[in-house]
Amino acid sequence: METADAGRDAEHAAGQIDEEDETGAPSPDAASGAVPVQAAAVTASRPPDDLTKISGIGKVLNEKLIKLGITSFQQIAEFTSADIDRVNAVLDFPGRIEREKWVEQARAIVLKSHR
Repeated sequence: METADAGRDAEHAAGQIDEEDETGAPSPDAASGAVPVQAAAVTASRPPDDLTKISGIGKVLNEKLIKLGITSFQQIAEFTSADIDRVNAVLDFPGRIEREKWVEQARAIVLKSHR
């Protein structure tokens, strides 16, 4: 008879579940580069925002963010500190989001668009 932990270990070994960080949130999937971001969903009918309007995001970073599923100013405006850490790690630019104030810039763009 398998215990719950043994069953979970077997699923993990089979690649059926993702690792979790110390907060219990799923960690980025190294194989796919997926980054869990708790933010607003963008509907398929809406094209991605031009994230290059945020100072510090050029064409290359814009494409990387899109591949991570980050396609809107709203998503960046709602980044948590955990989201920032995950995206920084995947983009391999530690501290860049904070230094260039992406979240603040995205919030300003979102507020301006709602006026």
